[in-house]
Amino acid sequence: MQAESSGMNGLSDPERAIMRLVCRGLRNSEIAGVVGITERTVKWHMSRLFKRFDVTNRTELVGMLTANGIKEYLDVPPGSTQRSASA
Repeated sequence: MQAESSGMNGLSDPERAIMRLVCRGLRNSEIAGVVGITERTVKWHMSRLFKRFDVTNRTELVGMLTANGIKEYLDVPPGSTQRSASA
């Protein structure tokens, strides 16, 4: 599972925003509210991101982003609000 720079370069603004929010631990419904799109559209973007980065779920996506240093590229602020594992 390697993210190529060409994969990152081809991302739309909504996809970048969604990836940032996924890295912060937000659910699809929460992402929809923040981005101002429907939950169905969030799911559509997530499906495209899974295919683009050859992953099958959001956990793999965040893991791939972290392992390849892309999470920082998305400007996820240190100490940003993240969900705890128990939430």
